[in-house]
Parts: sequence; structure tokens; C-alpha cells
Amino acid sequence: MSSPEEFFARVPRSTGAVRATPASGPAYWRTAWTPRHTVAAVLLAAALFALNGTVAGWGTGPAILGVLALVSVAGALVLASYLPSPGAPATASTCAAGPAVMTIAATFLIGQQPVTLASVALAGLLLVPAAGLRTFGPTACVS
Repeated sequence: MSSPEEFFARVPRSTGAVRATPASGPAYWRTAWTPRHTVAAVLLAAALFALNGTVAGWGTGPAILGVLALVSVAGALVLASYLPSPGAPATASTCAAGPAVMTIAATFLIGQQPVTLASVALAGLLLVPAAGLRTFGPTACVS
């Protein structure tokens, strides 16, 4: 029998570090977000701003329209994140649908109450957990 030093001298060594590909979080989105996602986000932001502005009534003040624009951009980023990366299969699950439902609920909430700066900001706060779930949450249900 040989000594431990001789044994470990014969064990093959890894020449490069292996890094796991993240499944969520900012590191994942830096690699998964493509120009396609950016184009989709811009188009969705314009559509959501038109929808939110119509629901809120265009006669509101510039501060409310500014917050509506921020809400629309946040919702567009959440919805654009559902676009699959090139080469990745399109998947859908009930667990991943929550942020999209929250985005729709934010627009619904804007139309259900008198439009004030506070009510529009409250609808925008609904998008904070939606963005958090899309960034850090699961993309499929755990079985």
C-alpha cells in the first residue's frame, strides 16, 4: 500500500474551474437578456403607457403622467422577461404567471379608483414584487 501523498499525486487535477450557470437573479438576466428583449420592452412600454393613460384619463397632471410612464416601463420589463432566449424552449407554468397577473392587476387598479398621484404610485408598488419574482423567483413550479 502506498502513502496518501503518493495516492493524491496520481489523482487527476482539474485544469479549469467549472462555474454553474445561474437559474435566476441579476447574473442570469445579464446573460439571458438580448436585444430582442429590449425591443419587446420598448414596444410593450409604449402600449402599456397608452393603455394606462386611457384608463387613467389623459387630462391628469404631468406628475401623474410621469408616474404612469414609470409604471408602464416597469410593467413592460416584467412582461418582456417572458420572451424566451434564442434557442431556449418556450415554457409556461402557473408559478411563473404571477408577475404577469400583477402587471395586469396594476392597470386594473389604476382604472378602479380616482386617479391621484398616490393611487397611481400604489398601482406601481404592485409591480415591485412582480419584478422581484421575475428576477429572483422560480420560472417553473417545483414538483
